[in-house]
Amino acid sequence: MRVLHILNELKPSGAEVMLRSAATEFTALGVEGTILATGAQPGIFAPELERAGYRVLHLPFRKSPAFFLALRRLILDSGCDVVHSHTERANFWIGLTILSTGRVGALRTFHNAYPFEGLLRRVRGFERRLLGRLGVLGVAISPSVKDNESQRFGCASEVVNNWYDSHRFRLPTAQERAAARQAVLGADERFVVLSVGNCSAVKNHGALVDALGALPAGKPFLYLHAGTETPGREELAAARALRLESSVRFLGPVMDVRELFFAADAYVMPSIYEGFGIAAAEALACGVPCVFADCPGLKDFRQYGLRVWYTGIDSVSIRAALEDLMARPAGSLAEPLEANAVRTREMFGIEQGARAYTHLYERAAAGQARAPSAVVGR
Repeated sequence: MRVLHILNELKPSGAEVMLRSAATEFTALGVEGTILATGAQPGIFAPELERAGYRVLHLPFRKSPAFFLALRRLILDSGCDVVHSHTERANFWIGLTILSTGRVGALRTFHNAYPFEGLLRRVRGFERRLLGRLGVLGVAISPSVKDNESQRFGCASEVVNNWYDSHRFRLPTAQERAAARQAVLGADERFVVLSVGNCSAVKNHGALVDALGALPAGKPFLYLHAGTETPGREELAAARALRLESSVRFLGPVMDVRELFFAADAYVMPSIYEGFGIAAAEALACGVPCVFADCPGLKDFRQYGLRVWYTGIDSVSIRAALEDLMARPAGSLAEPLEANAVRTREMFGIEQGARAYTHLYERAAAGQARAPSAVVGR
């Protein structure tokens, strides 16, 4: 089974990270992957995906018929059995281009709970429903995304939960945690608050910075942020305005965040909405106490019996959750956090997602796309 994945510029997030972690599993299941980057540049994560065994191609996106004609030729020349589109940009026209070949199965994953309204909502709903009728299988990365696609766009989809790299993210030993803290912090013994993710508005990192600035003076902390900042570096500016320069470190993009999870005392994800939150699963798998906003894509973890501190998206409730965590005696959460790690692997490990997608690839290649009635990967 040969699958061509269509993505934007390749970065260390979302679909790219999942594809890298599942490369060996897909190979064992008989799935051979090629990745097409459609950004202006292939992206900084392209070498990582090539090292994982994928062939990486590059066709910069343009709003012109020439791009879609070139894409059609590329699909036919690739010899693929299925094209798996991961993009929201031009997804309708990409879907029609895939279908126009008449030779390959088509599958599209919805990677977020898109909040479109007004005319854009109506247009995207029409496009999604039409592609579904024409045979493009729709896949949602979480129950929240499935509900959003159904309620907002009238679009049917199946759930294949996002997965994390369950081969690497796990509970650290005491020695591994000590080594990680030494490597990341040196002799610093402050309470470490971690967030992982790019600084877009929906990540709501500004509220977290405000919450940290309101913590009592007797609660020393160090905030580590891994991810690309906005060009204006608003979060850093907010930290400086609160005189937190000595208590925050913006690390930029980090290719391997496992050591950060091993060193952390709390992981905070205050997003306004998410599709799923791979970093959230990684934190849970590493036994880190987690503070999540009670929002689409993160509230789904409730149904799996995981111990999580849920908050609003405001700084006051985030601060309250952090104060509660910081007041707890060391080791008092060991048992529920170990249970989190076990349950996270059971529900969101690589094997479950790779098997579910392989089944869908086989269906799509055989021309068996149909209106979904079951949930896959739950």
